[in-house]
Amino acid sequence: MIRMKTSFLLASLAGLTLWAAPETPYARNLALGMKTPETSSLFVKHVDPKTGVVSYLIKPELLAFNQQSIYFTAQSMTDDGRFLVFDISPDEFAVPGTSTRTRKKAIVDFLKDEAIVLEGIGGVIPFLDVKRDQLWWVDKDGVHRRDFLEDPKKDNVVCPLPPELVWKDDDTRYGTHITLTPDHKRIFIDARTGPTEKEGCLNLENGKWEEWGRARFCCNHGQINPVDDTLALCAMEFGWNLTFDEVTPEDLKQGQSAPFASLVRRPHDHIYPRLWLFRNGEHWMVRSKITNGATHENFAADGKGFYWCTDGVCYHDLATGREWRINPCSSAHSFMTADNKYITFDCNWGKWWRGCGWTIGFWNRETHRAVYIHSQNPVIAQQDNQSRLHPDPHPQFVCNDRYVVCTMGDDQRRLNVSVTPVADLIARTSDPATAPVPHRFEVVSWKSDLPGDAPFELEIDVKALRDRKLVAEPGCAVHMDSYTPFALEAEVGGKTVPVPFEAVQSPAYADRVILRFEKPEGATKLFYVADAPGRFEYYDSESCANLFIRATPHDLFPPKSAQIAKPGEDTAAAACDIPVTAAGRPVKFEIKLRNFAKANWTGNIRLICLDKSGRKVGNILNGHIDGKTFISGKRREFNEVCTLPKNAAKVCLVIDGTNADGSKPKIELQHLNLRVARVLPFTPPD
Repeated sequence: MIRMKTSFLLASLAGLTLWAAPETPYARNLALGMKTPETSSLFVKHVDPKTGVVSYLIKPELLAFNQQSIYFTAQSMTDDGRFLVFDISPDEFAVPGTSTRTRKKAIVDFLKDEAIVLEGIGGVIPFLDVKRDQLWWVDKDGVHRRDFLEDPKKDNVVCPLPPELVWKDDDTRYGTHITLTPDHKRIFIDARTGPTEKEGCLNLENGKWEEWGRARFCCNHGQINPVDDTLALCAMEFGWNLTFDEVTPEDLKQGQSAPFASLVRRPHDHIYPRLWLFRNGEHWMVRSKITNGATHENFAADGKGFYWCTDGVCYHDLATGREWRINPCSSAHSFMTADNKYITFDCNWGKWWRGCGWTIGFWNRETHRAVYIHSQNPVIAQQDNQSRLHPDPHPQFVCNDRYVVCTMGDDQRRLNVSVTPVADLIARTSDPATAPVPHRFEVVSWKSDLPGDAPFELEIDVKALRDRKLVAEPGCAVHMDSYTPFALEAEVGGKTVPVPFEAVQSPAYADRVILRFEKPEGATKLFYVADAPGRFEYYDSESCANLFIRATPHDLFPPKSAQIAKPGEDTAAAACDIPVTAAGRPVKFEIKLRNFAKANWTGNIRLICLDKSGRKVGNILNGHIDGKTFISGKRREFNEVCTLPKNAAKVCLVIDGTNADGSKPKIELQHLNLRVARVLPFTPPD
């Protein structure tokens, strides 16, 4: 009973109950008998098998095989709750030529409880005026508008395109992404005319074009600030007709990059150049202070800042330039409520391609908890035959933040429009009884013989997790595009305390992640929070079977390089002293060998331990290597874990060999790196 009252109160405070104030358009429509996604005959109930979250789907194939929410730069449902706009298309794998260009638009009218096709709009990305129930788009004939409250089938041409936006050939994008200014008198357009990108505002009353800027790079996803009609946000996705060799100094000043800058950074400074702000006559790049990467950006509803997706969701305050991470869950697209309290996001589970599998989630910023709306959105197209319909989920809050709308795939390879009540998501992430709880896995139990004053490195081997063959099911384990643990904690005096860390190595698709941290004073244990709420809710033993963590005091035995051989010599050796603290312990040797001149060379590699007097006390590594393997690049590095003899004081690397004909080899072995590390294995959860 107490829990029911709590959930009801939370929903009421969020303004999400159906007993809305009678003066609101939403309440008036309800009084007139308007249906909702929960009560409409056009929708079916869907329950996520993992989380139990209830959503409502437009009946599969109601108007077409594929039914999708509209693109992330616009909302799909009006604030009064009456109209839901979506894209429709046939089965692209059965109907040749089906793509985003051939899609049609359709709407659900909840007051009439009917769905109709809007002929004559096509595959353009529209903008829905959620307060006036109007749909806007741009094509070669000009700026169009449909007034849903009058006649959704009637096409109104508001004004023709100005000559500045018309190009002499087909290389024209009249308006990829459009948004209305706050006063609804102008429309911000990003357009491509031949080799030039143009950004600016078109006056809807007189058709006058106000050009804000031009760029030689692809500048799209244009969005006007919702409260400031002098500021717009755009994205640089890739360059046009340029290669690395053709980028000029002037291009670099303007932020020009190589083609497909969404995958590479600028060649001259390695900055990821996606985020751009425009005012009339000027534009500038916003370089993220948090992470050198960005995708799918949005203005906050109050216009005070913008946010974008990366390894989480990050926010940039326009007044101060301050940035911070507002959601730790890895995301590809995200959307925030008007009060900035809640975020919905999507994340591909595995390698991304058009048609890959997705999860769609909800993050509660007040409680720092999350729940998945759709935990296992399945693959709808294979990587070698990708979808042409841009089938990403694109979740968004709609109807004054009452619902989350997104695109959901199913096992029949269909795309469906999903509508999820937000009140339930808030309740699930507010009640401790229903919210996910982090799992803390013990990594290290410190003992007196382990140095306590040196920095440590935590090494996480994620190579196996990146191979989807080792993952039991979608939605579990890790988002592979970039991987950072949610938290490190230590036990001090019987209590857990957070441990600050520095990410030394955490690139996208890394084989391992390395974190550096200081041991808290008095700490006896270290915990890795591998299953933080909202990040990895489904963490099973099979998917973690090859996850191991090593704690490395990196100053225990620093790497050493040496010139160890000359051409023509048949034996090469290098030695390193062993610190007293390492004797008798498991250690890891990292041996990097380079520059073999002959492919027909063959030989052996050995690690020999000596005591203080120079006597041999044991072989800890015996291996075979050959020049052909090294030249082909198949094996240039040894990573061996061995136990040192207790009386070992020195370790020697010895390489010897002969040519195939018995003559002395010509070895050009230039560098050797040895590293000894304290190895502490991590046992995966049962």
